[in-house]
Amino acid sequence: MYHIWTGFNSNHSSASWTCSTLNANGRIATTSDILSSGWIRALGTNGFYCESYGGGWHMTDSTWIRAYNDKQIYTASTSPDAIHTLGGINASGRIYSGSYVELHGGLVCAGVGNSGGASGFNVYGSFYGNASHGGIEIGASNNVLGIGVHSNDSWYIWWTNSGSIGSSSNKSYIFSYNGSSWNFTGSVVASGEVTAYSDARLKSNIHTLDYRGRLIPRHYVKDGKQSIGFIAQEVQALYPELVLG
Repeated sequence: MYHIWTGFNSNHSSASWTCSTLNANGRIATTSDILSSGWIRALGTNGFYCESYGGGWHMTDSTWIRAYNDKQIYTASTSPDAIHTLGGINASGRIYSGSYVELHGGLVCAGVGNSGGASGFNVYGSFYGNASHGGIEIGASNNVLGIGVHSNDSWYIWWTNSGSIGSSSNKSYIFSYNGSSWNFTGSVVASGEVTAYSDARLKSNIHTLDYRGRLIPRHYVKDGKQSIGFIAQEVQALYPELVLG
């Protein structure tokens, strides 16, 4: 082994150096790469540092690899697996996405995201669309249920059993509300009471059905509540078009 010592600040050699250990009390400067077939090790809280931009990687405990000077982390990869973890991602602040967030598992919201919603309603998750509309869809196989709001002061529910998330094919609105009217597509079946106001001033084109027999109003108890009305089976026997099921 050869030992080279000099009082100057730098050495120059056009020949390759081979040694088992190199100790330096100052910097080792090179205009090329440092290539190692083993580890490049740092002691204490030191690590890798990019002097031109003031950032790098280091550790201050046995758990976390830290970005030095709190630099941001960036990758230009467009792969859906650009950042991969076998565990979770824990963020003390927001997680932003320039595109959609795809989850192959579930989404669990623990805690209140905004306790100052409308008159103190607790908001556990917020979803935003564009200036015209916003909504979310839930899918299982080719069954898709969606709910959304529109800038025309209405909100909607849509459904399909032969479609996919993100596509409008085979989907139709099954419900909409515009602030005054509830509009349903299909039949509405209620296991409880349905209260509706009947006023001749709200109706037109009124016709009388042919008389088929007398309907008798009944007193009855349903769900522990005393009520007055007609029995569906008795109505169906005389006027089947008025009874569903």
